[in-house]
Amino acid sequence: MFPSLLLCANISFVHEVRNMPLRKFRGRLHTSMAKGSTSIRTALRHELQDQFVRVFTDKGFRCAPLPIGAGSTDARSSFPLGHLERMRGGELELIDIQFDKYRRPRFVINFGVIPEEGISTPWGHHVERDAATASDAPEACRLYSSSFGMRWFALGIFSSKSSKSVKRLVDKAMELSPEIDQWFLSRTVGKHMRVLTGHSFATADGWQNQSSADLQD
Repeated sequence: MFPSLLLCANISFVHEVRNMPLRKFRGRLHTSMAKGSTSIRTALRHELQDQFVRVFTDKGFRCAPLPIGAGSTDARSSFPLGHLERMRGGELELIDIQFDKYRRPRFVINFGVIPEEGISTPWGHHVERDAATASDAPEACRLYSSSFGMRWFALGIFSSKSSKSVKRLVDKAMELSPEIDQWFLSRTVGKHMRVLTGHSFATADGWQNQSSADLQD
């Protein structure tokens, strides 16, 4: 009888997966894979707090909580460090370190400038300056780990999951961070950046049309 029960259980599982929406299945798969990455993600968060955040607070930024409208559980998970903000000439300069929503140990850096009057979206919604995030900026920027494709800062599949690997990853973000400074100073688009606005995006090679793939993550 035991083999029969096992077979029924397997058939039930396959039936559940076959009838599960693809997005839900992916979510469960990513969540399962991420359980073993929690300690690495925590170490990564601490290293970013100690190194990256400290460097920018020395440049006049301050750590701030997420705006009230962005304080959902999902947002707090994706932005555990809140964001960095600095006022300059009435404009608000923002830097948000975005972690993977499935809790994998990887991150990307969003940044942008919010004008004094806030932002009016194409669909008629107005966002006040103090309620905005970096992704709301008219020219929303992202810093990636590579100049070839939009690759998040992440440990490689074959990288050792150690504190040294985590430090090397944050060191790489620090190495590329002057591109953030240059954007705030002169609107120069660095080699590892994407600047999204409307249906176009800019790289160091100039403006291009934006495809649906550029909007993922």
